[in-house]
Amino acid sequence: MTEKINQVHQENHGVEGAKKVYAALNRSGHKVDRCTVVRFMRRVGHHCSLSARFLI
Repeated sequence: MTEKINQVHQENHGVEGAKKVYAALNRSGHKVDRCTVVRFMRRVGHHCSLSARFLI
């Protein structure tokens, strides 16, 4: 599972968070819960990049 999450995250230049990685995995036929994607992404150290307009 970690390999698939890494692959999706890297295909999108490492800017997508768990919500979009979860959607991409489900579109490609890998049925997985969002909380599972969050857990694996935290374990590996992946996170989404924030745009400057959302930073305070």
